[in-house]
Amino acid sequence: MAPHDTAGSEQEPLLNQPQIGPDITGPKLTGIPTRRKVRIIAVAIAIVALFNIGSAVFQIPLNSLVEEHICRRIYPERLYDPDFCKGDAAVSSMQTFVDGWSSTFGLLPAVIFSIPYGLLADKWGRHKILLLTTIGLFFYVLHSITVLSLLDYIDLRWIWAAGLWFAIGGGTPVLVASIYAAISDVVEPETRSQYFFLLGTFNLGGSIVGPILSVLAIQQGRWFAIYLGSGLIGSTILAALLMSETRDTLSHGLRPLVADEMECLADGSLSNKARALLHEAIGIARYQFIENKLLGLSLISLIFTTFGKMLPLILDKYAHYRFDLSWEAVSLVTSMRHFVALCVTAIVLPLADTFLRKTLRLPLIHKDMWMVRASIICMFFGALFIGIANTIQLYAASLVIFGLGCGYEFAMRGMLAHVAGDRVATVYTTMSLMETIGDLISGPLMAKNYQDGLRLGGVWIGLPFFVVAGLFAVAGLLVWCVRWDNVKRVEEDAPVDN
Repeated sequence: MAPHDTAGSEQEPLLNQPQIGPDITGPKLTGIPTRRKVRIIAVAIAIVALFNIGSAVFQIPLNSLVEEHICRRIYPERLYDPDFCKGDAAVSSMQTFVDGWSSTFGLLPAVIFSIPYGLLADKWGRHKILLLTTIGLFFYVLHSITVLSLLDYIDLRWIWAAGLWFAIGGGTPVLVASIYAAISDVVEPETRSQYFFLLGTFNLGGSIVGPILSVLAIQQGRWFAIYLGSGLIGSTILAALLMSETRDTLSHGLRPLVADEMECLADGSLSNKARALLHEAIGIARYQFIENKLLGLSLISLIFTTFGKMLPLILDKYAHYRFDLSWEAVSLVTSMRHFVALCVTAIVLPLADTFLRKTLRLPLIHKDMWMVRASIICMFFGALFIGIANTIQLYAASLVIFGLGCGYEFAMRGMLAHVAGDRVATVYTTMSLMETIGDLISGPLMAKNYQDGLRLGGVWIGLPFFVVAGLFAVAGLLVWCVRWDNVKRVEEDAPVDN
């Protein structure tokens, strides 16, 4: 993406023809007041921090209540004993099963609605879609609370239906895509990765503060912690109301991907608009997965790397069962991984980014590609060592290694932004969609692997982590398959930071 407008070139035709397809040089930033830019970035950071802290505060007591309910159902003749339940394989296996399918059913609406909402974010703007998404997430939380409060009368599996609320806004994938797209709209390509690292720092900071705050809140009662977490998530709606629109900071409108779309858009009827949206979706799929090899291979690799994001689904239960830790102790150990990742995003990655840009003078997309590859290597060895670990010390060290790969997502978003052009929200939503597809597969698969590992015993308790390490290896091969001549074609439009 070029950092400045090249309009007025002597080689530009006097009568411009309508351009079809994405503008791979990207939209150009118009003058944006510094105060407005700071406000947009601050609101984006606030939404991410509030959502992450609220989710952690909400999820930990929810796990405890679900565990208690399952334990009482499996052993109705016993008085509830948390120490007995946390070490029981049947309880742990059933809870993993419920959580795995809850994640899957929650992600199905995101798969269906994420691309349409991504297209609308590029057409209508980020603000409207971001507001819808936060509303849908809050209704998801309210549904979960309702099911938990009625477990004496309804089946626990009704919690799976909470994901239907993601039809409003598209859920977490659209939330993440909209926030990154908004930041990408208002910053220059040379500093985009630095702002993504900043957002990641606050993201991980929320992941550290959340479990600690949850432990403190649980001391006042598990339901108190659940209500506190839901309140923090609900406050993201208020923050979204403060977000300024960012699409108007770009110097041109959205270009159609196919010629028919121009004719359909000229006719304002609903049927023609629906037809234009369908043609546009087809054009997006063709461009992202067929015409652009760099974009296609990178997006496909996300299906495999997403399994690493799903590690927390079983990571806490794994430590809870294998090392006989309390839920509070598990939260603190998990916070250590987040603390390492926080140091990486706040210190290591910005320094590495500056070194690659300023000292080695690598083009921006080339620099992001190497950071993506290094992150995958760290996550591969981290997952492998977590599965091998037979002591809490080795387990903690493995979490540190895995945390060193936390820059993968931010480097990948920076790299894809160079080829996204004026469709950055759509590309980021496709990125989230590929991650969601990985989530859909990984939820039940990791739950099944965890159950098989418990049944086999011994070193095979770490079976799901061995599977994840293998999938990281596949993702690494896909990223390494990107030919440098494909990268160089994009580099011609991507600036070098001088």
